[in-house]
Amino acid sequence: MASLSENVSGASRRSGKGLAPRRWHNLLGLYAGFALIMVDGTILYPMLRAIRAELGITASGASWLIAGYLLSFAAVLGFGHRVTERIGARRTLVAGAALFALASAVAVGAWSTSALLIARVLQGTAAAFIAPALAPLLQAALRNRPTDRVVLRWWAVIGASGGTIGLMLGGTFAGYLDWRWTFAGYLVVAVCVLALVLRQPAFAHHGHPAQRSPAPAGTWRRLRRRGAAGSVALLLLVGVSFDGTLFLLTLYGQQVLGYPPLTLALALTVLTLTSVAGSRVAQPALIRFGPRAAAVLGTAMILAGALVLLAISAPGSFAGDMLTGALLLGFGIGTAFAVAQTVIVLEAGKAHPLAENGLADTTFALGGATGLIVLSGIVAGATGDVALPAEVTAKLRTGFGVVAAAAAICAVAALALFPGRSARPGGPGVQRPDRVGEGMRIEGAGTLNGGTGV
Repeated sequence: MASLSENVSGASRRSGKGLAPRRWHNLLGLYAGFALIMVDGTILYPMLRAIRAELGITASGASWLIAGYLLSFAAVLGFGHRVTERIGARRTLVAGAALFALASAVAVGAWSTSALLIARVLQGTAAAFIAPALAPLLQAALRNRPTDRVVLRWWAVIGASGGTIGLMLGGTFAGYLDWRWTFAGYLVVAVCVLALVLRQPAFAHHGHPAQRSPAPAGTWRRLRRRGAAGSVALLLLVGVSFDGTLFLLTLYGQQVLGYPPLTLALALTVLTLTSVAGSRVAQPALIRFGPRAAAVLGTAMILAGALVLLAISAPGSFAGDMLTGALLLGFGIGTAFAVAQTVIVLEAGKAHPLAENGLADTTFALGGATGLIVLSGIVAGATGDVALPAEVTAKLRTGFGVVAAAAAICAVAALALFPGRSARPGGPGVQRPDRVGEGMRIEGAGTLNGGTGV
């Protein structure tokens, strides 16, 4: 992650008049692949009720369509990095896109819950191959020219807007078309990624093996460092809070407020948009106040948001029940994620950027899956279509209480594990994170919109 940002920051001063058309053709497949996995993180939430109605499953069962994706992504991501190193980024991306297209075709024709769940698990597996293959190919597309900033700016835009676009697409498909059209769109995009990458000779030399990164055992041994261990705990909390809150608010919007899919999607974008703002605040806070204060700020905001959502009522309203809590949670999630990812990379130093970023993405995905599994178990039995709004709201309050408890525990862990202001990034012997974040948005290519927000 840091290595790529250093390459960009060390760009030559040669003038450029813009990106050549051929270069844009090279990048289009990478942008499409990145957008594919960014959008997929949130697109199913507005569609859950439509899927439940057609396939006859409960809300808890539907949550596994997202949890299964996250679990398979987390389980296979490390292997995806190894495959990228052994056979090259181009071949890995082609394999991942082909598997994603196949899984999407299965989802389009899914005849049962089991078939759709298998398709989602395969999509998560495919994403775990696509994510690590994107970074080397994007780095190869950079030419040490001023126009590289345009390339990176568009990459950051996709990352920052991926979660929000996913919600809006999901709401549109579920509200005006059919949820199966979502997977048909995935199929088209995955085939386009295949075609664009295969036809570009500029990527051909990236079919050979790359230099190996450190073994996973070395990564886990570095968790003995307090800052790295604190970052992992923080990333688990962020995963639980983000996917758990989206799931709980989806149920509240659908079954208590009675929102149609697109209205629900618009309401949920409060969480994704404020997370982007939180991630922007994190790095100045790291520089000025140190990792401990920045981490505590993020966890405190998550705790405050969850406590506010404990007061949701039936019948309720968006402004009176959802808005304030979602704003606080989103801001805290973005701040906490950016702090954790920056610290875990800085703890690793320059030698192990890819391994550490893989650890961050894996931890976040595991947190999201854990949150969905636990919270869907809590609300089970009170989320049927005939359930009373008051009954649903009572279960949802319990779920937000779990999120609040996790945030409180993580705040204590942040105080104990993160270094204070004397060891803040930018201090003696510690690299400043302002350029590291730029690298993370590229090498991250995985969860939470590539490190720029949710």
